[in-house]
Amino acid sequence: MEWRRSARQQERLQKKREESQQREQEEQKRADRESAPLRAFEEEQRKVRAVMAKKLGYDPGRPRGNNPSAPATVVPLLPTSPPKILPSLPVNEQPDTTTITETARNPSQSTATLKTQRDGDKDFCRLHMPGHAVAVSLETLLNVSGGEDMVGKFAELETKATGLREDKALKRLVENGYAEESVTGDEPRHPQNSKIDGTYWLAALASRAFPQEEPRVYHLDYQGQPTKDLPSEGDYQHKRRYDAMLLAVGSHRQTISNCLVNIEYASATAPSTEFNPFVGSSSGYTKSQQTIKNSDDILSVQSTRTHVLSLSFHGRAFLKGDAKKADRKSSRVLLQVFMLTPERVDVALIEDCFGDGINRLAALLETLRTASIYQLGLCPLIDYSLTDGKLGKITPKALHLPPTPNNSGPSTPTINLLADMRLSSPRCRPFGRSTLVLAGRIEELQTDVVAKFAHIADTRPWREVDMSECLFSDPTDLPSYAVEAIYSYASPRRLPAIRPAATASVDEGQGTLRSEPPQSQGKAVAIVPRHLEVVVFDSPHDAVPIAKAKSADDFIDVLIRLFEAILDAFIRGVMHGDVSSPNVLVTIDGKLRFIDWEVARRFGAPATEGTVTGTLDTMSISRLFLNPTGLPHDDVESAIYVAIKVLTMSFRPRAINAQAWGTYLEGLKWNDPTISPYDLAEKRTLMWSIASRNNRTRLALNMMLEEDPVRAKLIEILLETQVPDRSTDLASSIQGLSEEERYGPAKKDLGELVRDLVQKLREVKKDAGAMKWVVRS
Repeated sequence: MEWRRSARQQERLQKKREESQQREQEEQKRADRESAPLRAFEEEQRKVRAVMAKKLGYDPGRPRGNNPSAPATVVPLLPTSPPKILPSLPVNEQPDTTTITETARNPSQSTATLKTQRDGDKDFCRLHMPGHAVAVSLETLLNVSGGEDMVGKFAELETKATGLREDKALKRLVENGYAEESVTGDEPRHPQNSKIDGTYWLAALASRAFPQEEPRVYHLDYQGQPTKDLPSEGDYQHKRRYDAMLLAVGSHRQTISNCLVNIEYASATAPSTEFNPFVGSSSGYTKSQQTIKNSDDILSVQSTRTHVLSLSFHGRAFLKGDAKKADRKSSRVLLQVFMLTPERVDVALIEDCFGDGINRLAALLETLRTASIYQLGLCPLIDYSLTDGKLGKITPKALHLPPTPNNSGPSTPTINLLADMRLSSPRCRPFGRSTLVLAGRIEELQTDVVAKFAHIADTRPWREVDMSECLFSDPTDLPSYAVEAIYSYASPRRLPAIRPAATASVDEGQGTLRSEPPQSQGKAVAIVPRHLEVVVFDSPHDAVPIAKAKSADDFIDVLIRLFEAILDAFIRGVMHGDVSSPNVLVTIDGKLRFIDWEVARRFGAPATEGTVTGTLDTMSISRLFLNPTGLPHDDVESAIYVAIKVLTMSFRPRAINAQAWGTYLEGLKWNDPTISPYDLAEKRTLMWSIASRNNRTRLALNMMLEEDPVRAKLIEILLETQVPDRSTDLASSIQGLSEEERYGPAKKDLGELVRDLVQKLREVKKDAGAMKWVVRS
């Protein structure tokens, strides 16, 4: 009997195993069915990537050097009328409207929460958008986004759809769908009305406008967003909604990482098309501001993209009998089409897009959903996956660098990208120099690498590669702190310059921001043309920022190596120019890795006057005042700020001192992109005045002395160098000398400064064990 019971148990266990295996097989089949459209589209895009790279002007790469016979490839402007920078409406002519009317699209948020978000959008646009909105024709925008093929398809479809203007039945259905999407907070909402025969109204309009003899398989299509926020992902922790999206068919849900085109609806009338649509306080601006902030978020999360397209509908659509004819004439819906790039926002319009402009709207919708992902802003140097992890998530997988015309070296192998190992911080603002660093691996060489993507000023191509070659020019004396560039690419493609600056203005480096709109500064703003550069470094992935050093001993040791590296680089004739926390890394064995030589320059090379390029909060005072000394002492000063930033931000005072310390820390303005360079320079100047008894830094150090005397002593040693005054005095003493004559005194003074500072740091390192060090995650 015991044996029979055991046999029955074994039979039941075997049956459970078989049922479990069957469930797993069915789940796998279901997953395969769900991912099949995405896999097919992914493979299709992989096949066309190289073709699109050539058509969009990325292949071949730009020649090395500034060869005037081989200029950058400027994307042509199709219309004869040139684009223009849209001015901001004067503040005294902007009505201030605080009414929130469109809460129905996000019932999960209270009116107060939504108002806070919209105020944030308004402030974001006030700080970033003046002087960066450019009016273009829709054809020009499509040409920049997807090339001549995209423009040709749009023109063909627009002609085919001319008859839509007379199709009153379809226009009523479309208006019905839009009216449902743009309801205000006090009106009932009926989601079924946003569909036409079961299909979302945007997709239905495109399908009915261009019927096919046989049903067409679409890999991209439009979806309305459910009434809830997008899910958080990694660094994206916002509570925001998108009204609709264009995304890959088969995506498991709508997320920030799979949105290809953002779409927004507003019943409010758009502001005047003659002015910047992002800078204003009235209700007409709020949806444009929300749309462009969403676009900026997409560009931050999908960080390999070259641009982001968005559609923003404005105006109230009324059904038959809902409004008088006079009202209907004033309720024409305007479609704004935005293209956000690293340097500007192009703005195109379709007037009366449900009336006389409905054929252009239908043609645009069909053009976008039949486009390649590379025509919609994904980088044509990269193969992307849509089936890794969450279905539809756009993940960079492999980098292919095209050859340069005058490159005689070996061809670049395929570089597998490790998208989950992003080594750079997310971009903090929409325009200016932006940098993305991803870990990678070259399998055929069994080599770990780091790939750096940067959108830099078009007048400075190949800067980082040139600096790398300068540092590594002597094979018998290689710098241990630097990483060598082994492959590189500079795109010849750039947007056309619109007009030169009448007066020099701030060239916003990463972390730099105007404190007021350019109009209030009385300066004409030039939109700096930028191009994509990719540099691949032979580098393992074992380094972390200096703030994450394992111990106080490691921190001080790396700090010593950093000052010695600045001296060594200057001996080789190079000044770094952007010494900042993310650029000073510590390896797993405690060694220094000094990266990002993109804005570096040789001693004596002219600095760009009237510009601030680099990381704001660790920039030298002379550079903040737009009056750089041209001396390597600026790098030493920046390195001191890096050290003080880590030491002050990681200090944990006792509860009794927490409020006072928090006030002091806030006044240091670390990681504050809203402060102007001039205001920050004044704060940094005060920091150095520690000899004054009532100086805030002096008082803060006295507070720190009670709790962490080694940390306080370290900061005091750094500030006692008085680098800004020393640099100014040296610059005055060698003024008027030739570069060759200036180099000797600069090198001598830098050597004395570094040797004296290193000696003091080594003394304090003996007591490093007593410092209260907490490893930051």
